[in-house]
Amino acid sequence: MPLAKNFFIKTFGCQMNVYDSDKMKDIFISHNVQPTDDYLNADFVVLNTCHIREKATEKTFSDLGRINKKGKKDQKVIVAGCVAQAEGELIQKRAPYVDLVIGPQSIQSLDHFLENSELSKNSVTEFDVVEIFGETIDIHGGGEDLRFPHHENECAQSFCRNDGKQLANFWLHNGMVQMADSKMSKSLGNILLIKDLLNDMPGEVIRLSLMSSHYRQPLKWSDELVNQSKKTLDTFYSFLEQYENVDIIDTKINEEILNSLSDDINTPKAISVLHSIFKDLKKDSDNIELRSSFIKSANFMGLLFSKPSNWLLKEDNNIDTQVINELIKERNQARQSKDFLAADKIRNKLLDMGVVLEDKNDITTWKKKND
Repeated sequence: MPLAKNFFIKTFGCQMNVYDSDKMKDIFISHNVQPTDDYLNADFVVLNTCHIREKATEKTFSDLGRINKKGKKDQKVIVAGCVAQAEGELIQKRAPYVDLVIGPQSIQSLDHFLENSELSKNSVTEFDVVEIFGETIDIHGGGEDLRFPHHENECAQSFCRNDGKQLANFWLHNGMVQMADSKMSKSLGNILLIKDLLNDMPGEVIRLSLMSSHYRQPLKWSDELVNQSKKTLDTFYSFLEQYENVDIIDTKINEEILNSLSDDINTPKAISVLHSIFKDLKKDSDNIELRSSFIKSANFMGLLFSKPSNWLLKEDNNIDTQVINELIKERNQARQSKDFLAADKIRNKLLDMGVVLEDKNDITTWKKKND
């Protein structure tokens, strides 16, 4: 267990600063950091001040200088209050040992600062990122709204802690999911969970819908988006159904799709390439190499893993596939006997059941009407 941490807050100025000090105290305590009256030996020292200007300027820097000279080793120094951007730059220029500057509307950045202080030598948590992953991790992700101040704070802490080494090789900031005209968030009560969506639609529909927008861009989730994704997959599966008993050959994933995904995971472009391959495949439907490449490329993107006939039946539990296959077998026997009247009667019977037959290369396939 790490040693207990403590904090000291010095507040002066307007009533709002007193209020913000109380909020900061709650944040510290929520991270098991306890208050102390000994600022020289505190792990965290906060100066909660008004605007860093005129008479307050020298007073603030005098306090900061005294803390820096006399405070314990590895002490974290924070300036909070009505700090504008220009004033924050002044603080960083004159007092580079300040670890965090908190301006108006950004008290919560303290919470993130403490959450990620495991990146410092004086960790306030048991989870030490440096010990487990090393000084630089490969990928760091998060929402676009965390870019500033949270991730910039992390970069600054890590840069100082690790002798100028960067925190992460790659930063992945995803755009927000939009519901109607507002973003999806717990506070608005419009959160959709994948486990709940799976009760209403196949996972591949969800995946294609999510990939329709670049991960860095906002995604507008709607019934229209889901329906379009379902229609696209239905089209792919309807075409492939006639070949579901034909094995694909060993071939490579389409190079253009690989290049698109290698370019900052450009899924919209990869999907566009997939549509282009499908367009060529419909013109040359018996090209097994092209068909194999199409399926393998789609699989690489997490699509087209279902058996086509099973996919096309998922939405209709009233269709009895065994009855349909028996009728198709009877119809094929009638056609072989040149009893075309009986064959047509069976076709019409299936049509009344909502089933459309397609004959090609002596193979009969079927699909639901209006698919």
